[in-house]
Amino acid sequence: MRIYPDGPSIEVADEAAALASSLDGQLVLDGRFLRRDVTGAPVAFVERPPVAAALDLLPHPEGGWFRETWRSPVTFTPDGYPGSVPAPPPSTSCSTRARSPCRTWCARRSCGCGIGAGRWR
Repeated sequence: MRIYPDGPSIEVADEAAALASSLDGQLVLDGRFLRRDVTGAPVAFVERPPVAAALDLLPHPEGGWFRETWRSPVTFTPDGYPGSVPAPPPSTSCSTRARSPCRTWCARRSCGCGIGAGRWR
């Protein structure tokens, strides 16, 4: 088992021992990535699909795969949420924000920033 991408490796007897490990970070066992729940507790080691591997995505605690591109140094804990949440990025002239119960999503829009073949309008 090792810490992704180039952290230290340790020997473990089996997957149960790997799940019980106290190591932090993104753990990899036999090419499978550790999925954690929203509290950070280990859930299971999962295969990374080819598209996620090609884009170097990591398992997201709520399912699916993601790549962290920015993290606020400021965090807060909403009422009833088990852990802290990064604060939203500062607003800029070409971004808008949409809030879900515990996430902030940013979308680039009509400033010449294209998404795929189209453009947000």
